[in-house]
Amino acid sequence: MKRFFLVLTFLTLCLMLCASASADSAPMQLMRMNPLAFSKQPTRIESVTPTPDGSFAVIYFADSDTAGMQELRLELFDAAGASLLSAALGDANLLEEGAPYPRGQVILEKNRFVCEYYPDITTMEVYKQRIYRYTGKQVQKPTTKKLKFGAACYAERVGDYMFRMQAHSEDESDASPYRTVKISHIASGKQQTLYLYDWSFCAFPDADGNLLFAQQNERGNLEIRQYSASMQETIVELDSGYFDDNLSYVSSAACIESTAYLLISQGFSKYTLLTYDREAQKITDSRAFSAAEDGYFIADFKTAGSSLLTVDAHWNVPLQRRELHLYLLGSDWTRTALPLQHDFCLYVYAAQESITTVEADGSTYFLCQYVLHTSGISSGEM
Repeated sequence: MKRFFLVLTFLTLCLMLCASASADSAPMQLMRMNPLAFSKQPTRIESVTPTPDGSFAVIYFADSDTAGMQELRLELFDAAGASLLSAALGDANLLEEGAPYPRGQVILEKNRFVCEYYPDITTMEVYKQRIYRYTGKQVQKPTTKKLKFGAACYAERVGDYMFRMQAHSEDESDASPYRTVKISHIASGKQQTLYLYDWSFCAFPDADGNLLFAQQNERGNLEIRQYSASMQETIVELDSGYFDDNLSYVSSAACIESTAYLLISQGFSKYTLLTYDREAQKITDSRAFSAAEDGYFIADFKTAGSSLLTVDAHWNVPLQRRELHLYLLGSDWTRTALPLQHDFCLYVYAAQESITTVEADGSTYFLCQYVLHTSGISSGEM
């Protein structure tokens, strides 16, 4: 296996040299591409979480040693694709109808991270917890914990923060209309508990280290909340004309300096794009928007420096997988497709001027890092 990855790394370097030769005319240049040295061959990747020190935690399924079962696993990779940690979380029967479906998630803290494994995502009343350093060293042996129904949370990283949102209490007959959301600043550990009315809220960061939320509040208005690292709160409420019906919600958002771009989803392929001036606290532009191609939907907005990117997705039916495509938005709202190294991209992460992706070629996965050579929309335009 080690020899295989040495050969693969050599071929990767050759490809990078070829790519750099045409970088002058390309809007995006490949800077680094490394194969991910999985300890077991993935059959499905569930999540990718970037850590504060540049490593990536991956939750994925692989064939189990038990016939007919799939094994949910955690693997931690450094920036060069080397495995720092590999752990089996548990087995699941994904083919049996009605069988429990597991969930694994990573919660980032200042000097360590927590991996939670729930054997049954429908209840999440029992889970196993593991704690590791970012070097891959285990801090605490696995411990099993029990929760009351509705107490479990879905965890996700957004910028410099983790947020954990209440998972299942909406299933109860006397459930509160508000969703409990706990936010924490990863570096400082400062925390705050929020109660959001919109269960489909959108969380997004800005370049100044703040965390923002956009939601339709209990009065039907567009509400934008901002939290600093010290948990200072700012709330702005705008009018209700941006939500046509109960199916409308803020599906994606991104900030470039003092401008925020909010995407209101009104169905599978119908969107309204709002431009929000954060200093004036008003919407300055509203326009119909759509994915670049028919059959696609907009999965996310990303910012890389002063550039606004859209991540479009579609479901590849023959291969049974979701595939991502990346576009640069120009100042006139035209799109430029950003070519990736492989046809199958399953993860996109943008920070400062760089874009990191997880891509696949057959059964081999790659960690790719690109840099943009051109900018599109900048703050204050359009």
